[in-house]
Amino acid sequence: MRDTQPTSPDTEIAQLRTRQQELEQQVAEQEALLKGIHQFQRDLHTIERELSQASTFDDLCKRAVELGRERLGFDRFSIWFAIENYTKIQGSYGVDEQGDLRDERSQVHTLSSDNFIFQRLHKESSLYSTKMPLLDDTRTEVGQGEHLCVSLWNGEAVIGYLSMDNLLSRNPITLFIQEKARLYALSLAHLVTQLRIQEAQAEQATLFHRMFSVARDGISLRTKEDKVLFMNESLKRILRLTQEEFESRQYPPGYRVCNQYGAPFPITQLPSRVCLETGEAQRDVIQQIVHPNGEVTWVSMGAEPIFLAGESSPYAAVTCYTDITAQKVAEMEIKNREELYRKAIRTMGSIVYQYDFRKEAYTFMDANIGELLGYHAEEVTPQLLASLSFAPEIQGEMKGLTTLEASQLFRSGKVEMWQSDES
Repeated sequence: MRDTQPTSPDTEIAQLRTRQQELEQQVAEQEALLKGIHQFQRDLHTIERELSQASTFDDLCKRAVELGRERLGFDRFSIWFAIENYTKIQGSYGVDEQGDLRDERSQVHTLSSDNFIFQRLHKESSLYSTKMPLLDDTRTEVGQGEHLCVSLWNGEAVIGYLSMDNLLSRNPITLFIQEKARLYALSLAHLVTQLRIQEAQAEQATLFHRMFSVARDGISLRTKEDKVLFMNESLKRILRLTQEEFESRQYPPGYRVCNQYGAPFPITQLPSRVCLETGEAQRDVIQQIVHPNGEVTWVSMGAEPIFLAGESSPYAAVTCYTDITAQKVAEMEIKNREELYRKAIRTMGSIVYQYDFRKEAYTFMDANIGELLGYHAEEVTPQLLASLSFAPEIQGEMKGLTTLEASQLFRSGKVEMWQSDES
């Protein structure tokens, strides 16, 4: 058994100093990491504000690459987006092999059947490889090194990815750099999604203005945030509202929106609201608009949902308002005249009916026929009425009687059938 040699004091002191230096180095690295994280958070906040000012999708992608290189210290990287149901990827902007900005919008690559990058990015936020071929925008190999692929997630799906390598610096892609790239991609995906929606809304509003500005029917385009992107002049005329009043629903005093029966129309049942919530078209919804002067406008409404490419819920709904006031007024006048006519006929003691010669049946029979014939309206047939009207013995027996006298005689049971000179 070998004896353990005692450690000299100088050796122990040297070991302690070495351990102290190691701890100090670790503390310094942790402090530097925390300082770097705080600086990155400040830089990212500033970059987000600057990128939010981009007016177009292309400007946003271009500036995102520039700022990622200048402010965040990223090596060579580029931004790619999924198209055609994830079967292809299209470039935007990136950094070339000399470290300069490169326009890669013309680059579209088909993904092979064994390339499951988007399926993997749906499960993992990033994919990191230590040794792999590094490619340029045309997918030509330009070297070997570390590579990082980070998903651009819009909250519902992966819309693309940020591709990064260490071709230029040859420095390792550390965990801190990977985390910076993930946070940057998350922020960029949010800004891209918002800008795409804004561009689609602006495009739709322009299209609607061109198509429907001179339409006779009223047309509106309202988003799920309840913002009105378009309201044509016909709708302003029909509703007698400005676009501000229509969007805010702050109506003039005495202005009322009612259903077809005159009750207040619930906001939750508006065609645009239902359409945006369900994603289904709405048809033939009737409203009465009561204006402050007491006049009433009748409208028939229908709404259609509008979807962005790849989205499952609508971002806006287009609603058509047809002024049916003249039709409603005509219907009410006809109804009123029919009622006056029926009252006049009943006052005269006569019966109104409608006969369809093709079907050889009555399509309408006055319910008061029971008072004259003793039969219910549904019991009266052409054969029955003919027997009552043309029986020769009854014609002679009831000769000279008025309708009322004939009816009274019939109801007394003295005769079974009758005919009046007034028929």
